[in-house]
Amino acid sequence: IKFLFQDDSMSATCLQEMLQVTNSNTQMVVCEREYIFEDGITTGIKKKYSRTPRMYQLVGDKGVQHISAKYLCSLIGKCFPSNFIGEPTSIMFRKSVTKKIGFFNSKVTQLCDLEYCLRIGVRDGFVYIPDKLVNFRVHGLSATQKNNSEKYFKSSYSDRIITLCLLFFDLDYKFFRKNCTKTNLYKLKYNLLYSLYHADLYIKTNYKDQLLLKEMQDIMNLYPKINKYKKYYPLYATLKSWILLIRQKNNSLIKG
Repeated sequence: IKFLFQDDSMSATCLQEMLQVTNSNTQMVVCEREYIFEDGITTGIKKKYSRTPRMYQLVGDKGVQHISAKYLCSLIGKCFPSNFIGEPTSIMFRKSVTKKIGFFNSKVTQLCDLEYCLRIGVRDGFVYIPDKLVNFRVHGLSATQKNNSEKYFKSSYSDRIITLCLLFFDLDYKFFRKNCTKTNLYKLKYNLLYSLYHADLYIKTNYKDQLLLKEMQDIMNLYPKINKYKKYYPLYATLKSWILLIRQKNNSLIKG
């Protein structure tokens, strides 16, 4: 299965090159992508994409490589929630994968493609081609931009929380939990605490929107284990204040 959305493009040899690197054990192939920014895209959005880690920055660009499931687990801890693997146009996978792990998670809006790639990769790894064989177009009417503006809570908070819960609790990610280091698990747990804390702040600020409260409650009901993170909110708030104070002092010293 190879995705190609209507606003993206791929090279004339993309399919050929991706198929050439497969063998009977290959479940997924990922190629590098190039961003195409349409007129009207703000500098802030461009910077956001430029800050997204790219696979060649993480593993090098010395030709085709097999990224093992264990190594991918280490990258998740370092890079999540950035889509370091690539948008759907960058990937190709065997149809038989769907019989093993199912389809996209309907509860995840913006991170659904990353979550699916991780679900495949933590079991079987993938083959990576550092060549830019596809182009991902960024424009104001894209699904990504619409989700960021019209479904802000989902794309900024609930997607991240649900995906982290899948990593920590779902059976499909048992290999991830087995192969991930304690340090990276700790980073992801902090990421979950951060997301829950700021999601609660956002809901309190927008308290008139009952849909937000229901959405968050649905997540808590689905993954009751995350309720325990609430007891760490005061500690997180204190640490956050100290971090901001240290940053302000450092900035003052730099300006001085």
